[in-house]
Amino acid sequence: IVLLRQKKHDHQFTLWLSLYCDQQWMTLLEGRLQFGISRGKLQLQFDDHASFVGEEQLQGEITNAAGETLQIATEQTPQYACWHLTPQPWNSLLKGNWEKLKLGTIHTDVPLNRLVASLSVPVTGVHLTDAEGLWSHDISPNKHAILERKLVQFLWKHCFTPNLSYIELRTPEALTPQSSATSTHPPMPQCPDFRILQGMIDQLTQAKSEDFTELLRLAELDPKSDLAGGNLLGTTLNEINLSGANLTGVNLRGAELNDADLSEAILHRAKLSGADLSGAFLENADLSESNLHRASLALVNLAGVNLSGANLTEANLSKTSWTGTIVKGAKFGQNLGLSEELKQSLKERGAIFSE
Repeated sequence: IVLLRQKKHDHQFTLWLSLYCDQQWMTLLEGRLQFGISRGKLQLQFDDHASFVGEEQLQGEITNAAGETLQIATEQTPQYACWHLTPQPWNSLLKGNWEKLKLGTIHTDVPLNRLVASLSVPVTGVHLTDAEGLWSHDISPNKHAILERKLVQFLWKHCFTPNLSYIELRTPEALTPQSSATSTHPPMPQCPDFRILQGMIDQLTQAKSEDFTELLRLAELDPKSDLAGGNLLGTTLNEINLSGANLTGVNLRGAELNDADLSEAILHRAKLSGADLSGAFLENADLSESNLHRASLALVNLAGVNLSGANLTEANLSKTSWTGTIVKGAKFGQNLGLSEELKQSLKERGAIFSE
């Protein structure tokens, strides 16, 4: 964050933002891990007597010189400003550099004492992308998925809370001995007990069971809330009960979900390409903007399912029920199991066919 005073107006300041997003390595125990983030919230706090006027153009899609795009959703009032940062739907992580983005202007009739800018990341926005020396690489996909979720929780709790980045700016007037302004920098997290983390890793890697529900129990993870944003690549989840679970942004590519109960689950922007959901229960689930390319939805009842904006190209849709399914903007093409009559019905409801 750069704060520039307008020369013609002693108490008017323009705010500029530069963002540098990429994956990072950090040392942990006897190994190291790499992580990235998929969303963040930038928030401004300033004196009560000040007011903020945001830059109208800093919302929607912002593209840098390298062609990388950042999506920004803005919330602001004269006394509050917040920007939600996410990548494009087809990108998993925030990546790229955006230089000197104009946030807006702060107006005040008296000297500005302080300005606080913080960037926070939810636990669902932290993603482990690689790990070395922490466990054997021949462990099962089920154990790997659970270990990743535990490490993400550890990383978020001890490194990313309360903020990933925090800066407190003060004008020269606020730095005088007479100033009553005090720093409000949030307390840093306490140093974790790494023995507990190592014990959890050992317990999971040495567990005799490969059952995903049992591994969740051992790791003390809540299947309804702790899997959102997780990497469940290639896991075996046949007949699992995830009804009503928050699985936003979860990576389930190539997963086995035969007869799984995903009714009323939130799978917004989930990655399900190549997954086998044959016979799964999906009633009233939210699969909007999900990727179901080459997935199998054979024998699935999609009653009340939200598939708006989803990618279903080359998906197996044999004997699939479409009663009340929302398909506006959903992409189809080269699908098994769709009659011409059903295709026409889906088109009339807003589906897009590439054939």
